[in-house]
Amino acid sequence: MNILLHLKSPMQSWGDTSHSMTGGTKRGSYPFPSYSGVLGLIANCMGINRDRESTRFEELFKSFKYVGSYPRKPIEMITDFQTMGSGYDGSHEVQRYMGKRSAGGSIRATGYVEHPRLVDGKEVTLGKLTHRDYIEDNEFMVIVNIDDSIAEKVVEALKNPKWIPVLGRSSCIPSSRILHSFGKSVEDLVSEMKNYWSVSDTLMAFTSEPPTGRYSRLDAYDVPSMSNKFKYHKRWLYKSFI
Repeated sequence: MNILLHLKSPMQSWGDTSHSMTGGTKRGSYPFPSYSGVLGLIANCMGINRDRESTRFEELFKSFKYVGSYPRKPIEMITDFQTMGSGYDGSHEVQRYMGKRSAGGSIRATGYVEHPRLVDGKEVTLGKLTHRDYIEDNEFMVIVNIDDSIAEKVVEALKNPKWIPVLGRSSCIPSSRILHSFGKSVEDLVSEMKNYWSVSDTLMAFTSEPPTGRYSRLDAYDVPSMSNKFKYHKRWLYKSFI
């Protein structure tokens, strides 16, 4: 079954090679909803916790095919400045990224800081300043194909999400319903999308299959690994105008 998603928000962010804190302080975004981001969005709506329900997540992963995404207007990016990882003691998982314990047991902070901070007599990690990219004031239509064996569950979850859906990061909440249409051919969904937006000229497309006309080929590391949640596989994308 083909499903058409409508992803609209004042800000969206869809990861790139800087997907983990070990990637440094630059947190970028692809100019389109990523494979892993859309898959995670659907899993979130279904109430699937990847760490605790690996079998359900793998079932969804194997049934999921990314067809294409279509922005309503040209992509504009903004950069925000945030801190991350501040104020944790050595028992927290974030300590592995933001600081390391010395042989004596104290935290040795990393990044732009040289000394740990004492809070109530305890050493805690110091935060890093991060640069985070967001897609500003745009909306996407995304077509995905889901195996019929699980499609009805996906559609129901998109209508009634178990958890609050977000568009790449927890601060990016959708400003409209995310399920637009389903059960039609890709061609019919593209026509429906263009009619909904009243598009009279060309519309940008990022598709998994090469189009018939002129296109440019992009590579994206956004297909999640089932064996390592911090690893992503490469896929080809094709940018064109329809």
